Amino acid sequence: MTYQIKKHEIKILGFEWDIHQLSEERMDLIKNALDEGRTSLSEYESKQLLSAYKIPVTKEALVGNRESLIDAIGKIGYPVVLKGCSPDIAHKTEKGLIHVDIRNEDEALTAFQEIHAGNQWT
Repeated sequence: MTYQIKKHEIKILGFEWDIHQLSEERMDLIKNALDEGRTSLSEYESKQLLSAYKIPVTKEALVGNRESLIDAIGKIGYPVVLKGCSPDIAHKTEKGLIHVDIRNEDEALTAFQEIHAGNQWT
């Protein structure tokens, strides 16, 4: 899924939304992207926006270290999928940034390390 931001409107799943119709809570996602000169949201940001409008999305958490990874998995439960996250990366599979069917802590920590080891995209 790609979500493009153009001036004062957002196109999501083929529908155009006036940026002024967005809740204050989610405006920060759009404002931050625009302030950073971006024309798209990361997958994580996109799902936050979709969720705010009651569009079903997967359970997920953004983690930056091993401790937050283990905490997030404790809340979500196994099996999990780990993905690298960046608004600049659209094709994560080709870059080795997706690990699927992770069923225990050892697999999760190994996948986390591999994603970080290959993170030339940050």
